[in-house]
Amino acid sequence: MNRRIKIAACIPNLADATAYYRAVAPLSHLQQYYDYDITLLEQVNSLVAHFYDLAFFQRPTAAPHVAAMTQFKKLGVPVIVDYDDDLLRVPEDNTAYFVYADPNLRQNYLNAVQIADHVIVSTEQIKQGLLAIFPDKKVSVVKNAIDERVCHTQQATPGERIVWRGTNTHVHDLFQMKDTLNQHQITYFGYNPWFVDQSQKQIKAPVLEVIDYLYSLYSLAPRIGIVPLVDSQFNRGKSNIALLELVWAGAACLVPDWDEWKIPGTAGYSTPEEFKDSLSTLSSMPKDQLDDMRKQAWFHIQNHYRLSHTNLERDLVFRSAISDQFKRLTKTV
Repeated sequence: MNRRIKIAACIPNLADATAYYRAVAPLSHLQQYYDYDITLLEQVNSLVAHFYDLAFFQRPTAAPHVAAMTQFKKLGVPVIVDYDDDLLRVPEDNTAYFVYADPNLRQNYLNAVQIADHVIVSTEQIKQGLLAIFPDKKVSVVKNAIDERVCHTQQATPGERIVWRGTNTHVHDLFQMKDTLNQHQITYFGYNPWFVDQSQKQIKAPVLEVIDYLYSLYSLAPRIGIVPLVDSQFNRGKSNIALLELVWAGAACLVPDWDEWKIPGTAGYSTPEEFKDSLSTLSSMPKDQLDDMRKQAWFHIQNHYRLSHTNLERDLVFRSAISDQFKRLTKTV
């Protein structure tokens, strides 16, 4: 019987949505369907580190993360880090700016990338940004994906809602489109944009637990889903997880006309004016045409954005890191 691969996983905040998409869902899937045993670690010392074949750190930005990575490296355990945002380019209009503008945090982030044997990111834009700083670093893009164990069936009977989902980190994105948003009745799921006319909005506050959040979104049964984003380097690095969630919930979607978001069955925009025109077009589109769009998008997602697809790539990265480390340790002079 083959020995199972033991992975130590360090996840700073298990309740965070990024932790779900980048660590909790994919790692639990790997443990369920592959030959991995995953242990979630809160603290690391040299004795504990001895027992693992690989260390995985999701979004490490704190000094204790760097110290733990160093401990694993001292014992010859390969280290993989995963990032799903371009943390060096968080704009000033983002509510998280002051967190990620902290010089100590930025240095911890750079140190973590430097120490890691392999870096996994969610988009090509983030990869290129890292390679500009660390040209010799091994960086792989493993896209975000829906967990088919949870999001297995598309909403069959979408209602009449236009839905936006997100948090207060998208204030500037929404504010740029406020004139257009004020022309439509929209449900805002997760944040109350104070600058949108009260008569033109309905607020739905999501629950904090990720699975409950997903099914709350699903229960809204949106007819149209919108993803207004300002054109910036940071937003260009964002994954299309909003699109994946909204299509699963039943929506035909309006998304940025960027490579990361271009999939069949979506409507795209490049400017606020195009966003306005496209939303008007979608709002007046017959139900059968919207159904064709959302079904086409869901078909593409089912064939390209399921966790069973992306974990094939994640598995290759993990095994490659372990193999490379073994070769280094057993290399004869």
